[in-house]
Formats: sequence, C-alpha cells, structure tokens
Amino acid sequence: MSSNGIVRRVDELGRIVVPKELRRSLRISVGTPIEISASDGKIILSKYSTTRDIHIYAEGLCAALSRMLDCGAIITDTDVVTSVAGASRKAYLGANISRALDEFKSKSPTILRRMDGSVMIPIIDGDREEYTSEIIYPISYDGQVISILVLFTTKDRVLEASEVAICKFISHYLNEIMNIE
Repeated sequence: MSSNGIVRRVDELGRIVVPKELRRSLRISVGTPIEISASDGKIILSKYSTTRDIHIYAEGLCAALSRMLDCGAIITDTDVVTSVAGASRKAYLGANISRALDEFKSKSPTILRRMDGSVMIPIIDGDREEYTSEIIYPISYDGQVISILVLFTTKDRVLEASEVAICKFISHYLNEIMNIE
C-alpha cells in the first residue's frame, strides 16, 4: 500500500486531526467551515466558502461600485479574492489575501488615506500597487467574518466616509441574501 500524504487514524468518535502544518498553510483555524464529500472511494475535505453562495451578486456589486465610485472594488472570502472590478482580474481574482488584510478581518471598518499618513494594506500576497486610499469593510454572517469588501483608489481620488456607508449597505445586503439562500 502506497501513501502520498500523511496517515492519521480515525478515533472512536470518527474524528481525524488535520496536521498543524496543513492547517497553517491552508489558513484553517478553529471554526473554519470544512466541506466533506466522497468521490471514487476517497474522502475529500475542502474549505467551504460561504461567499460562493453570493458570488453572482458580488460580481455585480463590485462592477457597480467600481463604476459609481470610480475606484477598485474587491470582495474576498476568508482566504482569496472572489470578485473584482476596476482592477486587473488576472492579478487579483483567486489570489490569496495578504496576511495584513487577513488581520483586519476582526477589526472595525477602516478607512485609510495616504495623505493622512496611513500605511496602506496590501490586498493580496505580493501586492505592489500604490494605493492612495482604501476602505476595508469586514462582512459578517452569524457573528463570523466570512468576507471582506475592499474599495481602493490609485489615483488622486480619495475615498471618504460616505463610501463607508455604502460598504455598510453592501454588507447588510449580502447578509440578507445569505439568510434567504
């Protein structure tokens, strides 16, 4: 019998421990939803993205926000960019969010402006874009942050508090959609 991975035994309650190294590299923490499926006699564990249920809405929202506000708009799940408008889809879509952005998930909505001396937060790993302003707005469902909405500018345009109110509306809208789905 050959093995291509780590072997773990199932305990008396049917549990399997996912090795710490895998949890860290895949950004799996306590409470991360895991989808369990079976195919061809194999058990498949996948991180479950609650935002994939709202993906069709998120794409349209990003496009509308980008056009209306003349800025980039990105919606992520807990790990990767799932929707983007006003920026390179090739560069952002499916890319891992940066560690710095990941740390903002637990914070209040934040507006950052370079002119105020704020340090801009990279959106994705390896991000080299020069932002002039950003709004980082966590989106919660059932008390858990499941997504992040990011608005950003790279021109002289600066995002204001009124755009934070728009982000709040989008957050509530997506939350309502998930309650319906």
